Amino acid sequence: SSYWHRAEWTTSAFCRCDGDFDALHASGPSWIREMPRRRRKFIRDGGAALHFSGADAVDRLDIVARVEAASWKGSEGQTRLQPGHGQDILRRAFVQLSDQIQLWLAFMDGEPVAYQIDFLCGDRIWLYQCGYDERYRKARAGSVLAYVATEHAWVRGVREYDYLTGDEPYKLERTSELRTLYHLAGHQRTARGWL
Repeated sequence: SSYWHRAEWTTSAFCRCDGDFDALHASGPSWIREMPRRRRKFIRDGGAALHFSGADAVDRLDIVARVEAASWKGSEGQTRLQPGHGQDILRRAFVQLSDQIQLWLAFMDGEPVAYQIDFLCGDRIWLYQCGYDERYRKARAGSVLAYVATEHAWVRGVREYDYLTGDEPYKLERTSELRTLYHLAGHQRTARGWL
């Protein structure tokens, strides 16, 4: 017979607001209220944020890989979106889930500097993967992408944004609540199964 074991795994930082985007600005974390000013500065400095889905997103996965390689993830060898298995999975997701997955890219004077990949599920947006080129850290392109993606989703009826897993400081600053995530594992009721 099988045994199921549930254990606390990590947390998920999120923010919920049942009102429109103005209501989120009024009641949400201070980060969201600071972002209109930061977005204006980003645009004044030559920045642009663009949205892609489906085949248009697939056509830009080489840009995502380039930005990821220039991010802290690249320097620490923690890349997931380089050509190969990780990118293949993402490619299939953009084709098969074209209405539920989106890619955002930030550019500075035409140079790609940041990316964000999100999943839309009902009234939630799950902020799945993001990264920015370390050379453009001061541009705050990553936070601008998170903001415009949230705004875009809110206008379409989303009422919660969720950073999925992890307790990084920036996630805690940008959200208002935490939920516990659990790890569920099944195994045989034998010594080998318990090992």
